[in-house]
Amino acid sequence: MTALLVADGVCVFAKERIVEPASLSLHAGRPFTILGETGSGKSLLAQAIMGTLPAGLRAEGSVTIAGQRLSLTAGQGHRPLWGRVISVLPQEPWLALDPTMRAREQVAEGYGFVRGVSQADATRQAQDDLANLGLAEAGGKLPSQLSGGMAQRVAFAAARAGGARIVIADEPTKGLDVARRDDVIALLMREVAEGAAC
Repeated sequence: MTALLVADGVCVFAKERIVEPASLSLHAGRPFTILGETGSGKSLLAQAIMGTLPAGLRAEGSVTIAGQRLSLTAGQGHRPLWGRVISVLPQEPWLALDPTMRAREQVAEGYGFVRGVSQADATRQAQDDLANLGLAEAGGKLPSQLSGGMAQRVAFAAARAGGARIVIADEPTKGLDVARRDDVIALLMREVAEGAAC
């Protein structure tokens, strides 16, 4: 089975190494979970793989995504892959969502800017995506008007709008009640069943 993503010897440095080398493979249709204590470096590992480490940190190792090998040491371009091939569902949806933009517009951006569809088609598809996630009435709402579970589902729709088959979910159920937690897990497992890697 061909891997959608292969990480080889990925580690993170500040002044010294703060995340030990890790290697992993993600395959279509199979979920992959990294477990560890709080502060063990799970989020930093995900950011290194995504190419989104904060300033002052650097990564080593390599990542092969959709057949394209990227050296993390050289900082080669992950950016063209964002949204199209690989996306992220953060632990705090309010950090991923624009507080001044309505939910439908945030999802439509992925269709418009990443997939290049017309504004009318992007808006229509975004509304369909929200309806499929039980958010038909939330399209016109700002993030501040959404519950935690609703915001996480909007962030999920936005992360998937560009067509990425790899979704890095960084503690996507953190802070959600049991029902909303189960909803988000069901969404991710549905993606996996449809051939994505989460």
